[in-house]
Amino acid sequence: LPIPSLHTNLARVALDYMLQAGGAAYLPLTLCQAYIDKGILHLVENAPEMHRDVFASYHKENSQQTLIEEVINLFRQYDSQVAPSLQPTP
Repeated sequence: LPIPSLHTNLARVALDYMLQAGGAAYLPLTLCQAYIDKGILHLVENAPEMHRDVFASYHKENSQQTLIEEVINLFRQYDSQVAPSLQPTP
Protein backbone atom coordinates (compact mmCIF):
# COMPACT_ATOMS: atom_id res chain seq x y z
CA LEU A 1 0.00 0.00 0.00
CA PRO A 2 1.19 3.54 -0.67
CA ILE A 3 2.26 5.69 2.27
CA PRO A 4 -0.43 8.28 3.14
CA SER A 5 0.53 11.81 2.15
CA LEU A 6 -1.70 13.40 4.81
CA HIS A 7 -2.70 12.46 8.35
CA THR A 8 -5.47 14.52 9.96
CA ASN A 9 -8.17 14.18 12.59
CA LEU A 10 -10.37 16.70 10.79
CA ALA A 11 -12.78 15.19 8.29
CA ARG A 12 -13.27 18.48 6.44
CA VAL A 13 -9.51 18.88 5.94
CA ALA A 14 -9.30 15.32 4.62
CA LEU A 15 -12.23 15.92 2.26
CA ASP A 16 -10.76 19.16 0.90
CA TYR A 17 -7.39 17.51 0.38
CA MET A 18 -8.95 14.51 -1.35
CA LEU A 19 -10.98 16.75 -3.67
CA GLN A 20 -7.79 18.56 -4.70
CA ALA A 21 -5.21 15.77 -4.72
CA GLY A 22 -7.21 12.55 -4.96
CA GLY A 23 -6.81 9.58 -2.68
CA ALA A 24 -9.03 7.73 -0.26
CA ALA A 25 -10.24 8.29 3.28
CA TYR A 26 -12.75 7.13 5.83
CA LEU A 27 -15.12 10.08 6.16
CA PRO A 28 -18.62 10.60 7.56
CA LEU A 29 -21.22 9.83 4.90
CA THR A 30 -23.14 12.96 5.87
CA LEU A 31 -20.09 15.03 4.88
CA CYS A 32 -19.54 13.25 1.55
CA GLN A 33 -23.06 12.39 0.36
CA ALA A 34 -23.46 15.44 -1.90
CA TYR A 35 -20.14 14.66 -3.63
CA ILE A 36 -21.18 11.02 -4.06
CA ASP A 37 -24.54 12.08 -5.51
CA LYS A 38 -22.74 14.29 -8.06
CA GLY A 39 -20.31 11.51 -9.02
CA ILE A 40 -17.29 13.42 -7.70
CA LEU A 41 -16.59 10.79 -5.03
CA HIS A 42 -17.61 7.17 -4.79
CA LEU A 43 -17.88 4.57 -2.07
CA VAL A 44 -15.29 1.81 -2.10
CA GLU A 45 -17.08 -1.51 -2.49
CA ASN A 46 -16.63 -4.00 0.35
CA ALA A 47 -14.74 -1.50 2.50
CA PRO A 48 -15.47 -2.07 6.19
CA GLU A 49 -17.86 0.41 7.75
CA MET A 50 -16.96 2.28 10.91
CA HIS A 51 -19.33 3.74 13.47
CA ARG A 52 -18.42 6.32 16.07
CA ASP A 53 -20.20 6.71 19.34
CA VAL A 54 -21.12 10.11 20.71
CA PHE A 55 -21.01 10.62 24.45
CA ALA A 56 -22.36 13.44 26.55
CA SER A 57 -20.90 14.17 29.95
CA TYR A 58 -21.67 17.06 32.23
CA HIS A 59 -21.41 17.99 35.88
CA LYS A 60 -24.31 16.61 37.91
CA GLU A 61 -25.11 20.09 39.28
CA ASN A 62 -25.07 21.75 35.86
CA SER A 63 -27.62 24.55 35.57
CA GLN A 64 -28.13 23.67 31.88
CA GLN A 65 -29.05 20.01 32.46
CA THR A 66 -32.50 20.40 30.88
CA LEU A 67 -31.00 21.91 27.73
CA ILE A 68 -28.32 19.23 27.59
CA GLU A 69 -30.96 16.50 27.83
CA GLU A 70 -32.93 18.15 25.01
CA VAL A 71 -29.85 18.07 22.78
CA ILE A 72 -29.21 14.43 23.65
CA ASN A 73 -32.81 13.61 22.71
CA LEU A 74 -32.38 15.42 19.38
CA PHE A 75 -29.43 13.16 18.58
CA ARG A 76 -31.52 10.10 19.43
CA GLN A 77 -34.26 11.18 16.98
CA TYR A 78 -31.96 10.79 13.97
CA ASP A 79 -31.77 7.01 13.81
CA SER A 80 -29.77 6.93 10.58
CA GLN A 81 -27.04 9.07 12.08
CA VAL A 82 -26.92 7.56 15.55
CA ALA A 83 -24.29 4.95 16.36
CA PRO A 84 -25.65 1.41 16.70
CA SER A 85 -24.65 1.32 20.37
CA LEU A 86 -27.16 4.12 21.06
CA GLN A 87 -30.04 2.35 19.33
CA PRO A 88 -32.72 0.77 21.51
CA THR A 89 -32.29 -2.96 21.88
CA PRO A 90 -35.15 -5.07 20.51
